[in-house]
Amino acid sequence: MSQTVLARKWRPKFFPEIIGQDHVSKALSNALNSGRLHHAYLFSGTRGVGKTTIARILSKCLNCERGVSATPCGQCLSCQEIANDRFVDLIEVDAASRTGVDDMRDLLNNVQYLPARGRFKVYLIDEVHMLSKSSFAALLKTLEEPPEHVKFLFATTDHKKVPITILSRCLHFSLRAISAQKIAHHLKNVLENENVGFCEESILSISKAADGSVRDALSLTDQAIGIGGGSINKSGVDTMLGSVEKYLLNDICKHIASNDATALLKSIDQMAQTSPDYYDALDQLISIFHDIAVIQALPEHKNVISIDDEVFLLAEKFTKEDVQIFYQICLLGKRDLHINSDQRIGFEMIMLRCLSFKPGDLSNNLLSKAIENIKPETPNDKIETALPTKTEKIVEIVSSSEEQNVAEQIDCKMKFEEFKKSSWISVIKELDIKSSLSVIANNCVVEKIEATTIFFTISDNCNSLLNKDHEDELASLLSKYFNTQIEVRILTGKPEGETPNNLKDREHRNKINEAIEVINNDPSIIKFKQIFDGSVDTESVKIKE
Repeated sequence: MSQTVLARKWRPKFFPEIIGQDHVSKALSNALNSGRLHHAYLFSGTRGVGKTTIARILSKCLNCERGVSATPCGQCLSCQEIANDRFVDLIEVDAASRTGVDDMRDLLNNVQYLPARGRFKVYLIDEVHMLSKSSFAALLKTLEEPPEHVKFLFATTDHKKVPITILSRCLHFSLRAISAQKIAHHLKNVLENENVGFCEESILSISKAADGSVRDALSLTDQAIGIGGGSINKSGVDTMLGSVEKYLLNDICKHIASNDATALLKSIDQMAQTSPDYYDALDQLISIFHDIAVIQALPEHKNVISIDDEVFLLAEKFTKEDVQIFYQICLLGKRDLHINSDQRIGFEMIMLRCLSFKPGDLSNNLLSKAIENIKPETPNDKIETALPTKTEKIVEIVSSSEEQNVAEQIDCKMKFEEFKKSSWISVIKELDIKSSLSVIANNCVVEKIEATTIFFTISDNCNSLLNKDHEDELASLLSKYFNTQIEVRILTGKPEGETPNNLKDREHRNKINEAIEVINNDPSIIKFKQIFDGSVDTESVKIKE
């Protein structure tokens, strides 16, 4: 004897049994009890949230032999036949397979006839958005002037594809995706009634993997029971879902924080041994960075935030700017992961990208700049620490025992009255901006200057990291630079003029072109080309910055 799958066995039969759709259940219950019934209802939402189930319960409420109410008896012949898909006056249609206008006309030809047994003749059309334009046109006339004994119940996963003329003649109920917590609670009740053993962590993993769908959650539960041999265990669920152990993801975050590429790749290799779902791994990393951002934004509420203790420790290792950058890198990396021929390689590159974009230590950077500016004195063949004025300032800041912001040490070289649109490129070089603000500032141009307010424009494809904090931070830097209170507004659009980044790229290209010209005109190179009938690989020409 075959056993009914959980998704069918535990399908709700009454409104109170529906999970997470109280707004719909309450509205329909009140309408049924008060007799304020509409002729057409549209239920929209993602798969497995209860669209067709609610439609069938509504049909049962309309045709229960005990009368129209929100609480059908479930025992009469009509209720039993509806529950068993045998009710003659409930016409269910799958619009995905019957899209043509002829199918719709055949369906509507019998609309004028009274129901055979029930109180109402109910047309339940699933995936209604799949109907053709001509089918919608044929349906429209009936929806405009429907017979009193007919009710239309539509279900769709994409209500935006339903013509507005149809939508306007329906009561539209948008069903929500169910939270993982509600799904987990439901699964526990189901498993307890089924006498199936389970562990809490596995149930939560299944609930998250269901992505808001109760039906998917029950199907995954059936699969987990099969893998676990009659019970649900963590190892079986992790194998089924391709989940990554949380400690490995925490280790990956630690290695990113410590800038340890060797340890990072070792952790990824360890993770790869379990044949993980790399999309799920990225989802979990995104969730971790989100939790870190919440902790950093609300440090005073640490005791009331329900986040793992391990994540609290990770939050101390990252700056706020780092977290925002890494969150964005993982988000965009997940979007492009399918492009890679090997998902592991794609995942590794995303993690290495996090290392590459991690800002280094400020003092070390400044010292490196200072050392690079040391010039040897050729006459005496000795190295002198004769640095430019700016370098002396940098060394002074680095060696200072007081921790001061670099921006505070800026020497103002122009007055604000002298500042023009074209001055932005020279000013930004003096500001020495760090972190994510540098990306924003180097892709901006000055749009206009009004009183003490500077209006910048940044291109649409470079504004993903832009927020109000960047405006305030840039305003603070410019105020210190000009020694007067400055306001900053950064707008998105098409910049008119050359950004600092554009200038840098152009100068770099010019240097490469000049280098190529020098190489091609070199007598030795010319002779080599003649002897070996060769050519210069221009792509290999690099300019040391």
